[in-house]
Amino acid sequence: MPDLPSFIKRCSMCNRIRVRQEWGEVDEALPMAARVNVMYGVCPDCLRGVALRLSSAAPAIRAAQPVSAAGKAPG
Repeated sequence: MPDLPSFIKRCSMCNRIRVRQEWGEVDEALPMAARVNVMYGVCPDCLRGVALRLSSAAPAIRAAQPVSAAGKAPG
């Protein structure tokens, strides 16, 4: 089994993992017997997808009325 880092980053959205600088499926990138600590993040592919969705939603977000802590629009 190759040397693995003590921490491995796992994408919170698609569950792929990064071993060293490569993102891949868990089955391909991680031996079954490996015991490692996992920290969660977002892989570059998922981050691009989220950024695209947020940028297309930005006009609607800017136009939305603010909501008070009580859950009602002011006014």
